[in-house]
Amino acid sequence: MTSSFSKKNRLYHFVGLFCLSMLGCQKKDRYLSITQYGNYLYGVLQTDSVKKTKKLIGDIGLRLSNFDSEKSKLAGPVDTFSSSPNPDSLVSLVDLLPNNNEIEGWNHVQPPKIYNGRELYYDVPFGNPQLYFRYGFQKQVHVEFQSPKLGGRPLILAEVFDLGTAANAYSLFSSTRLPQDQYKMIGSKMAAEMDDRLLFCKGQYLVDIEMYEYATAINQAVTDIAEKIEEQIIDINDGHLSEVPLISVLPVENHILHSTYLNLDQNLPSRYWPLSNLLTDINPKSVFRTYNDRHTEYSNTTYHGFVMEFTDKESASQYLELIQDKIIDRYGSDTADKISSQSTSAIMMKYRTNQ
Repeated sequence: MTSSFSKKNRLYHFVGLFCLSMLGCQKKDRYLSITQYGNYLYGVLQTDSVKKTKKLIGDIGLRLSNFDSEKSKLAGPVDTFSSSPNPDSLVSLVDLLPNNNEIEGWNHVQPPKIYNGRELYYDVPFGNPQLYFRYGFQKQVHVEFQSPKLGGRPLILAEVFDLGTAANAYSLFSSTRLPQDQYKMIGSKMAAEMDDRLLFCKGQYLVDIEMYEYATAINQAVTDIAEKIEEQIIDINDGHLSEVPLISVLPVENHILHSTYLNLDQNLPSRYWPLSNLLTDINPKSVFRTYNDRHTEYSNTTYHGFVMEFTDKESASQYLELIQDKIIDRYGSDTADKISSQSTSAIMMKYRTNQ
């Protein structure tokens, strides 16, 4: 009797798990919609309803129209991905680091060193300098810290990268951080806390501080070092995203904090699939922001708004045609449709996903 009951339980358990797995594997409809405004393409990605798609693409279109109108009032051409002249460009990079013994209980292992241009990480195995070269790298300064109370060995590495413009710095920062990262305020800037690193950008600089070991005292020293560096950087755009004005086109309502991604000319991360699968030949300047109506963090209910900037209207039109052709080639002619939203005509693609 006991054996029979046990077998029956196991059978029910198996059937329950099977049903749950089938429910989890049920495919769901998702939408990608994209349209053109002048030399811009904008749209919505990974939404789960036409209504939600129309609302966000309409909001972006209205904000983009206002943005373009304001920009046209300014005298002369404006590069929306260039920062204003930064007074820090005249400051020695070494001066941004804390002085020896300035952090209580910590001192430099050796004097700070500088890498200029193509010599970055020439003596560091697996340093991956190409990552920084892609974002306008100018120079880097670095120094290691040690604490006599903790054995007098190198425990912290602080690096400051000069990337030439605020757009370059923000783009590298936004492409390096991950959705699961935690955040904390460092002075006036929000920094990403990774397992063994603290990362933030301010003006044209990217600051990366690494712990070789974890301990409460080491973690506190990392924060102290970061605050000293942030304090030394004078950013005339401090407290605003005006250093990359196009970011303001994407609505903030229902967006996930710290999800804004600025792409200058790199391949899109896979999280923006299937758009990342369609944009493999040319990578325009673009801004993405992640949304979730349920006010939770990243999950299978998140979706993205985006805007791409081209040099002229003709380039944007050609690119829109290219995307439409790829959608039809890869997913079939019945996947593409037209929707209207606030006087705009947008291409919409419906696809299926396991998420």
